[in-house]
Amino acid sequence: MKHFLFLFLFLVLAFKGNAQAEFGPKFKPIPPAKFPAAPKKKVIPPAELPKIEQPNVFNSPENPNKASTSITKSNDVDMFPKEKFINVGEEYLKKMQKDVDKTLNENNMPLLRRNFDFGQINTKSKYVIVRVRDFIYVDGDLLRIYQNATILKEQVFLGDSFTDIKILLGEGFNKLDFEALNTGTSGGNTAEIIIIDDQKKVLSKNYWDNLATGFKGTILLVKE
Repeated sequence: MKHFLFLFLFLVLAFKGNAQAEFGPKFKPIPPAKFPAAPKKKVIPPAELPKIEQPNVFNSPENPNKASTSITKSNDVDMFPKEKFINVGEEYLKKMQKDVDKTLNENNMPLLRRNFDFGQINTKSKYVIVRVRDFIYVDGDLLRIYQNATILKEQVFLGDSFTDIKILLGEGFNKLDFEALNTGTSGGNTAEIIIIDDQKKVLSKNYWDNLATGFKGTILLVKE
């Protein structure tokens, strides 16, 4: 019995050794499969989106007339008072009436449009005193005085009392001109003009009533 067991174990061991010798050198392990390396992932930057601006409904450049059109269509309800326009014809008539009233106001006479000649006076006086004032109503009348075509007094206001101007006389002719510079607020230019010599003698006394602008009164003084 022991011999039989010994033989059996021997055969088993022998068979096992042959099996390892047969399959051992022929067995090759299967290497792991080689796959290509995965490509690096490209990072794509986010696309820049166009900036969106909130439209201005009151002043849109694409349609500049949109706001005005909208306002025009909503004229059913007027929230503001309507503009008052001036009647040009009415204003013109008022101005004409004012000019006519000014022309006829002083003594109800039309404006005089002519020059006055106060004559010629011979004198031995070295100088004269010219006294001027407004003849009727003080309303802003002005005078300009010339001596031999040269301006002696640029502007003299005609008040309710006399203004005195001393004028030296040269040998021979001394032409004095008195020009109406304007028309006052109540009508034409009204002036009283008195000329006195160096002995306080009145040589001339004249006036005009309702004279138009630019017209003159003239007197010729001849120094002997």
